Amino acid sequence: MIQTKHTMRMLALALALLMLFPLIVACKKSTDEPAETTAEVVQTQAPAVQSDEETTEYQIRYDDKGYEMDDLDIKGVTLEGKEVKILIGTKNEIYVEPDKLTTPLNSAIYSRHMSVEKRLDCKLNLIEEQSGWDYRASFVKRMQDLMTSDGVNLVACYSLTHSSMMVQGLLADLGKSENLDLSRVWWNQQMVDSCTIYDKIYFASGDISHNLIGQSVTMFFNKDLAISSNVASYLQENYEVDNLYDLVRSGEWTMDAFYNIAKLAIVDENGAKDEDDTFGYTTYGNSTDAFFHSCGMVSLQTGADGSLMISEDMGSQKADGVMTAFQEFLATPAAAPEGTSVGNLDANGGYMERLWKKGQVLFASMNMASAVTENTFGKGILPMPKYDTDQEKYYTTPNFGFQLWGVTRGTAFDYEDLCGVMECLASEGYRKVIPAYFETTLQGRQDVVDDFEMLGVVRDGIVIDGGRVLDNAFETNTWSIWRRCYMDGKQYASYYSGYAQSLSEQAASLNSMMQNMESLYEN
Repeated sequence: MIQTKHTMRMLALALALLMLFPLIVACKKSTDEPAETTAEVVQTQAPAVQSDEETTEYQIRYDDKGYEMDDLDIKGVTLEGKEVKILIGTKNEIYVEPDKLTTPLNSAIYSRHMSVEKRLDCKLNLIEEQSGWDYRASFVKRMQDLMTSDGVNLVACYSLTHSSMMVQGLLADLGKSENLDLSRVWWNQQMVDSCTIYDKIYFASGDISHNLIGQSVTMFFNKDLAISSNVASYLQENYEVDNLYDLVRSGEWTMDAFYNIAKLAIVDENGAKDEDDTFGYTTYGNSTDAFFHSCGMVSLQTGADGSLMISEDMGSQKADGVMTAFQEFLATPAAAPEGTSVGNLDANGGYMERLWKKGQVLFASMNMASAVTENTFGKGILPMPKYDTDQEKYYTTPNFGFQLWGVTRGTAFDYEDLCGVMECLASEGYRKVIPAYFETTLQGRQDVVDDFEMLGVVRDGIVIDGGRVLDNAFETNTWSIWRRCYMDGKQYASYYSGYAQSLSEQAASLNSMMQNMESLYEN
């Protein structure tokens, strides 16, 4: 295909930006990371391998593009040609056939796969099984069948499946590994804080699953509508910034700012919501989960004794205030939310997609994969808004379609070798697959600099909340209470109070179950 000069310049710019990816994203200090080490950090354009005299296991090395490197080569991890059997729900996240290398993302996935096999001298044997909300039980059954014949070593599937595996004792603790370092940039740090129970953690995600970004709820905006709605002049007058990207950079992209800016886009000729109007915001039920987390709240956290406990955020005045303000906004002419009794356009549905495609809405929150599938040319990318300016970071949460990874318990395969495979897949994903995912997301866009930076902000703030991925233990109420309040127009505080006692009891039951299970294996 012959490229125009403009397209070639955009591609060159995108590739140049990819070189900056670690500087924009990976090297940012997360407020959710473990305590900072006092060990020296080496920040040089280091080659892939250094001598023992130049590098210690406590130093962080970087490749010639500025990406962090793992330490598996220094540790001498090798599987000596062994086959690693991986039960996986979505094969194309880890392997793509050579005849399908038609996109940067597919090529990167294939390159990651080949690199892991070469670096660790192993063969990755993928066993695909249908995975998803309706297939959780059948997937676990398939895993159990394979475990009886030592036919599976690693497992990667739909995020709400691992909770069943964990409580049945099918997964090994990842926290004791010397080869798998969950503090590194390619693992989601917040997940470690929210899913660790009695110093043990049984699954992990991050750059090992590029769909973690794909499933993360993001705020998109219509650039043309922002111009016609005089958003720029409003921002200058009220925030002294030139555009929405600068509002994010200034730390003032908050819920109040979002509400006020969305109202600028209203065009209503007859006083009734219909599809001829222009709106400030639209969304659907799944994406509203992210507002709880974007305001800095979580449903589950690790207590001082190591147990998992319901977070104080769940029953807080803050949570009630966020939901109340959100519902009040949805009832205004600025909002056309789908799947709710508050402020919706009509009962037929499907209008969110139509409004967005027709350019009749300023903001729309949806997961990244949905936006990439749709025509997003001319649309800008923003993180979800913060609670207020005192909140340091921008947060979001993924929908459930991403993959968690784990090591099967009791496999005849060496535990550390399997942890090494996970570490290698994640670190190679961070260096190869994630930049390619960014490039794929931004293909065909007129302005890539700002959106590239915003993608990094989204990735850096992904919250994998224990209350979501361990939802079986809580009958899904750790996340569905919030969504039901959105959909049914319920008052959050009083609605949550009806579940508070049972949630606490369920947390205690989960803790007891895990303590008893671990005592069986430790003895």
